[in-house]
Amino acid sequence: MLREIQRTFRTALLGGDPAPAEALVAGDTVIPAERLLVHRNNAQLSLIGVLASDFPVTRRIVGEDFFREMARQFVFAHPPQRPELLAYGGGLPDFIAAFPPARPLPYLADVARLEAAMKQSYFAADATPLSPADLAGLQDEVAEKLVLALHPSVRIVASAHPILTIHRANRPDRAEVGRVNTAAPGQTVLVSRLAADVVLDGIGHGDAAFLAAVGAGRPLADAAADGCLADPDFDLQVSLTLHLAQGTFAGIIGRARPQDPPT
Repeated sequence: MLREIQRTFRTALLGGDPAPAEALVAGDTVIPAERLLVHRNNAQLSLIGVLASDFPVTRRIVGEDFFREMARQFVFAHPPQRPELLAYGGGLPDFIAAFPPARPLPYLADVARLEAAMKQSYFAADATPLSPADLAGLQDEVAEKLVLALHPSVRIVASAHPILTIHRANRPDRAEVGRVNTAAPGQTVLVSRLAADVVLDGIGHGDAAFLAAVGAGRPLADAAADGCLADPDFDLQVSLTLHLAQGTFAGIIGRARPQDPPT
């Protein structure tokens, strides 16, 4: 019974038919419909405000009115599942991808995915980055067997659209929107956190494949092979130097075990 009452009020507060909930509200000097409307407006405005704060670039691209209507429909279709506003909104990129009014902007969902990754990166756990000194002096055959851990803040967002360029052109701190060729080649973005700042870096296909393999727990030699398959110009030493400087890795998990000889 209690769960059904809660479901009825949640539906009314998030944009559904308010009549069933109004019937459960005690009447006094304020009629039930007006009382429920106050709570309905507050609940929706609060959730829409969370989305507006977390997706400022997406909001700037489509404009305030478009974004708020899109967010309102998302709130009704995907109400919070946890009593934690910080965890809300992760499903908005997929919602945008299927939102008919957003079809003229095929890159919009991936821009939103980039912003969602930025939020995840910002609130990810802390870890001490692996330093060049941690690998110094290792022989190549030893280093190639190492299994590294990605920093908890690392996210990789790949798109068929130039999402990093679009994001930079529409940042809310820019006085004017920059000019972007949205038909330019796609971009893959490495999202990570340095100290308290989330950093976005464009990376190539080889680097993306390499980091994905590292994140899957594969030793450096195998991860490098994946990088070379994705891009014949991929260079393991160059990539390691770059990512050690950026704090992309959080430590050494272990070493790959030698394979058993064939029987």
